[in-house]
Amino acid sequence: MSTSHIKESVDGVVEYYRENPDEAKGAGAPFKAIMEDGLRCRVEKLDGTEILKTDMAKGIGGGGSAPSPGTLFRAALVSCDATFVALRAAQLGIKLTTLEVTLEGDPDDDSTLGFLGIDDSIPAGERTLKLSFHLGAENATSEQLHELVEWIVAHSPVGDSVSRAIPITVDVKTV
Repeated sequence: MSTSHIKESVDGVVEYYRENPDEAKGAGAPFKAIMEDGLRCRVEKLDGTEILKTDMAKGIGGGGSAPSPGTLFRAALVSCDATFVALRAAQLGIKLTTLEVTLEGDPDDDSTLGFLGIDDSIPAGERTLKLSFHLGAENATSEQLHELVEWIVAHSPVGDSVSRAIPITVDVKTV
């Protein structure tokens, strides 16, 4: 897919939502997780369309048949930011020659103690994450590429959800 196609598509969506801002409101698609076997889980839309499967490593009692939810969380963040770099670059007319985004956690992270309930003073999730952007372009300066990354950090949907506390409500139905 050409970058001109991406630019035209994004520009069309931006123009539509500027003219119809109420159409931009709404929650993302709802999902349902169904435990299939042991720790293997199928995630689907409410219409039954399968989205993905997760499983835990064999060492923790899973089958190791699919990525863990934590792996997919990190993959969602890094792929979202890479996608938005490509999208924004196309929108700005920047012709990228290199685009790689790496995500790393804290090597001293002890969140396993937290998520297993061994030490409740330790958070169950990641304590820190580091995104590294490796970018090159035919027609952009280093400063312009740094500005592009700053824009991505401010506008990445997954990054935004991760970097600020968002309220989660819980509803429990027993059968």
